Amino acid sequence: MQPTPSVPSYPVAQDDKVVSLMVYTQNSVARGEMVLKQSIRVNTWLRSAGTSDYLLLHNTQILFLGTGGHQYTYSIPEYLIPAPTILATHVLPPAQETHDYDTSESNRKMEAVSVFFGTFRIQCSMRISTATTIATYLSTAKETFLTIYDGEISNPEIPNMGSVHAPMIYVRLAVMSFAPRSNA
Repeated sequence: MQPTPSVPSYPVAQDDKVVSLMVYTQNSVARGEMVLKQSIRVNTWLRSAGTSDYLLLHNTQILFLGTGGHQYTYSIPEYLIPAPTILATHVLPPAQETHDYDTSESNRKMEAVSVFFGTFRIQCSMRISTATTIATYLSTAKETFLTIYDGEISNPEIPNMGSVHAPMIYVRLAVMSFAPRSNA
């Protein structure tokens, strides 16, 4: 027996798609569904000049990270997150977007890094030139959002979260700290 696909309770046009996302801000983690045009990728939406001032998530579960280790959860049918407060986001597994780079491109390498924001840590890789270092790359990068790859996201303040794996994570470069790590 085939599972019945769920029908969204919100409008979705024929040229739209529904993408399940995790969105991280300074004081919350939200999980919900975003409606995008079929031709738009999540990382393109974040980097485009025409980005809305708010990201609208449907069927959202939110975990607010309070002071002193207190956490508050809410389930909200529609949740608007100010775009400038988004620190990181990724498509929810098992869904995934195709890689945003050419795998046959020469003179590029994957460099193992740890990325930190708030109490979150992401063990991942960055795609950089073979002629540069992570420090040099970061000092010259001009993007608002950077794509990192094959990430494991964890947070010791949220033990029930465990670790979340995402093939591509989009992080706001200006608020991330980076630590190169050995591949060993």
